[in-house]
Amino acid sequence: MVSMPRTAMSVVAPAVARFSQDMPGVEISLDLRGHRDMDSWINGREYDLGFGNVPISHHAAVGTPMARAALELLMPAGHRLAGHDKIPLEALRGETLVNQLPGMLLRNQVDALLETRQIRAAREVLTNSSQM
Repeated sequence: MVSMPRTAMSVVAPAVARFSQDMPGVEISLDLRGHRDMDSWINGREYDLGFGNVPISHHAAVGTPMARAALELLMPAGHRLAGHDKIPLEALRGETLVNQLPGMLLRNQVDALLETRQIRAAREVLTNSSQM
């Protein structure tokens, strides 16, 4: 199996643990690969099953949606927006955002969401990891 990092710990690891308990005689190999490597891991046909956080639109793969997840906002406990159940996009205007590098999938999705309301961050802390 192969999994994208964002789904590995939250979805795949618990499922593999339960499957291993139910089927102790079945050996499992789990590899973590990023979305940017998707073409190579699909074209290489190294895996029987893959888990990711996005729809797959590749001619050699069949995707089946399993769940939808809400976008969550993380902040220090003392932040002015902390404690709210829901935060409107407009409240992010002028904030410092931890964001992925330009061109990465999650970054593109967040940018598109913010652009719908013409929201710009005051500053960005950039990372190549969705887990950051």
